[in-house]
Amino acid sequence: MEGKEALLRALGERGEGVYLLSGSDARAVEEAEQAAVAFLLCEAKEGRPCGVCAGCRLRQTNAHPDVCTLLPEEGKKTIGVDAVRALIGEVYSEPVRRKGRVVRLPQGAALTVPAQNALLKTLEEPPEGTVFLVCGPEAAFLPTVRSRAMPVRISAGAGAPAVQEAEGYAALVPVLKGKEPDRAALPKDRAGLERALEGFAWFLRDALACRLGKTPLFDGGAAEFARLGEGALLGCLAAANEARQQVLANANGSLAVDRLCILCARALHNGGER
Repeated sequence: MEGKEALLRALGERGEGVYLLSGSDARAVEEAEQAAVAFLLCEAKEGRPCGVCAGCRLRQTNAHPDVCTLLPEEGKKTIGVDAVRALIGEVYSEPVRRKGRVVRLPQGAALTVPAQNALLKTLEEPPEGTVFLVCGPEAAFLPTVRSRAMPVRISAGAGAPAVQEAEGYAALVPVLKGKEPDRAALPKDRAGLERALEGFAWFLRDALACRLGKTPLFDGGAAEFARLGEGALLGCLAAANEARQQVLANANGSLAVDRLCILCARALHNGGER
């Protein structure tokens, strides 16, 4: 399987399984893994993370109860058998919000050979609804591990930001400064406006990520708006998602943007700066 989009399609179709993410660009692999986690935890089920549901908000604060993350202990470079056994116990515990767990191994290559062997049975028969996202070069894993996983090869640049591809999204950014959007720069066709609104929503998610001290998925200048309160950013994100849904439902695009401006102004006033 090649690329982040193919991974997301597979997750949408199967909803469970073991995926081995590899590629020469570590940042692209990380972005694909983060996108997969966001996709799996969103409870809105709209194809892309909404950013405002309980699942998304729990993910944004690293507090989702159904995510298991295995990393080397502080000061160590490898992951041993004891850590894997503790993970397995967590994986088989009753999930809270999902049908199964999302298990992250962002440094999967750190697993020792005994640790990989200890994980084999769980990879072969994971609990229903459980997804394993294992990152690392394929050569770092035993053949028995690779045989139980779906390989996903992420090319350099595979994390190309949708926010940059969504032509016209920058015309909406002035709204975050309490100004009018650059309507002349907004796409005139419905599909283009929908992409611009989607790009604006991703921009807001990145601003929220920066606000929470996390790495943004895309490099679109969103860090400037991390100063806005979390409530303000979430309110603007909800407004952007609403406007996009209105456009998708064939509402008048100009009126959808008008309402977006009103709701963002309200969110900025109520959320304030902190």
